[in-house]
Amino acid sequence: IVSEVFDVDIHANTRKREYVNARMSFAMVLVKMGTTKVSIARYLGKDHATVLHYIKCFDNYFNSDKDLRKKHNQVLDNYNKRYNPIDELDRKTLIHKIG
Repeated sequence: IVSEVFDVDIHANTRKREYVNARMSFAMVLVKMGTTKVSIARYLGKDHATVLHYIKCFDNYFNSDKDLRKKHNQVLDNYNKRYNPIDELDRKTLIHKIG
């Protein structure tokens, strides 16, 4: 979703702003889901300190960069439309939740 919205390859080895913004958005979505920072860093081919930096700086960039704000919100909207937590439940858990 992030690659589609930002129209970049988040694995590209570049520091161009649009790529960094995409990686920051990606990291923020996954951190909110509970994914470890080390796992995110491994996936991106970065050091975990880079992910920590993304998280630390995200709010400032989000508040000052209209393009990042617009695209990150679009990522969240698209993610929420595609993601259904019920898909992750096994049959027994689903039956228990329904009651």
